[in-house]
Amino acid sequence: MDRRFAFYRSSRWGGYRGRVRLFRSVRLNAIGWAAVVLVCLVGGGVGYGAGRAIAAPQLAGSLAGALGGLAVLVGVDRRRWGRLETGVFWGEDPDEVARIGAELQQRGLPVAAWTDVNGCRSLRYRNRDARRVRRALRGLGRHDLLR
Repeated sequence: MDRRFAFYRSSRWGGYRGRVRLFRSVRLNAIGWAAVVLVCLVGGGVGYGAGRAIAAPQLAGSLAGALGGLAVLVGVDRRRWGRLETGVFWGEDPDEVARIGAELQQRGLPVAAWTDVNGCRSLRYRNRDARRVRRALRGLGRHDLLR
């Protein structure tokens, strides 16, 4: 994909951050987005019925129900994304990877030094711990491993 320089250039408002995505663990096609709309419509219907039952404005109930359904979907997706594993690989010797993995484990981070079928070592951790792992790597002076 050919992109111009302006796409990658840092802006004065904080640099390139990429596109903000609603869901992290899935990429939805038309059927997936239709299911999201259906959940929001069902939530809106439930909110409308609840608004009529308690004599509240039906529009506010519908909107709250639809947003509640969307919030549940996003919450389930973020929880699923947090359980997925990710890793950091770099071309140093396996002893260095094991040493850094041991240091991170001593700091209480759930990190594993993992070896793939080719004998390459990497650090594996869950996405929910990624921010803490990056902060710990920065504290160890390993800025070269951060994305």
